Amino acid sequence: MITLIKIDDPQDEFLKDMVYEMVFFADKSKKPPKEELLAIPEISRYYNLFAGHGEGFIALVDGVRAGAAWYLNFPLQQKGYGHVKYGVPELSIAVLEKYRCIGVGTKLMEELINLARKNGFPGVSLSVDTVNPARRLYERLGFKLHSIDGTSQTMTLDFN
Repeated sequence: MITLIKIDDPQDEFLKDMVYEMVFFADKSKKPPKEELLAIPEISRYYNLFAGHGEGFIALVDGVRAGAAWYLNFPLQQKGYGHVKYGVPELSIAVLEKYRCIGVGTKLMEELINLARKNGFPGVSLSVDTVNPARRLYERLGFKLHSIDGTSQTMTLDFN
């Protein structure tokens, strides 16, 4: 059974684990160690800025943490990879490999989208590698291509 709980502690080590997991490398052997990757300011902001700028959920599968999804309304001077404009929060999601393809990501994204809509945002955005299989989930949920930069796509979901 999949249940969701709100992220209430932005310093929770699990959120850092999920930031590490969300960074996609097509060739997993080239992914730097967690400490090295999370030391990059453009990556660490995905958990460092959570307090005051974000909300999200942790997914539990039979009581075990399986993934997380959150949005950040980044400050103007610290934009994320999927930034489209200030006031449109950027979504991030990560699901541990053993819990993929069982509905965890879908449930997390649907609840997060509903939360952003309820909180009055005009839409949401995200960044995804062109070869990341998660792109299919985003398309299924209605996200549309906004722009491409190298192998990274920015996608948006407008609520209007």
